Amino acid sequence: MRSTRALLCVAAFVALACDRPAERPAQAPAAPGRQAPAASHCFRSASSVLLGPATSGGQQGQGPGWIRIDGGLSADSGTAAIRDADTRTMLASWRRAAGDSIDVVAFDDFLRVELRLTVTDTLVSGLGSSHSDAALERDSTGAMQDLRRSWVLSAPAIACDSMPA
Repeated sequence: MRSTRALLCVAAFVALACDRPAERPAQAPAAPGRQAPAASHCFRSASSVLLGPATSGGQQGQGPGWIRIDGGLSADSGTAAIRDADTRTMLASWRRAAGDSIDVVAFDDFLRVELRLTVTDTLVSGLGSSHSDAALERDSTGAMQDLRRSWVLSAPAIACDSMPA
């Protein structure tokens, strides 16, 4: 009984904490919806870019999701922003990986999101993963575990000014 109440208190705290927008670092890129830098490229996924497609239980992201990559697609690195339809936004950084791939990483005190994407002018596609040790979900055996998600992501290019404010 006591551990159930403690678990419910932790879950309520995580739900409230995860509902707040991410804090912006000192040199953050422009917020989505504001004028993006000229060298930005934007993409829209049908599902959440923070937690992937809906699952049978646990925390859910809300699609569609948007990815803004700043700094030009031929650069070695830059800033980025990832955003879900429920306005949850995380600022990110990206770095060139092998060939035409980039690694996008965003994190705060509650969630870490990593995207390994192949990038063209018209599409990003690849793998997404999320991890949080502040949110627990039941695994296939019913045991409580850290939130962990992996998914395949595909997002066609869109005009950056079409990202919601």
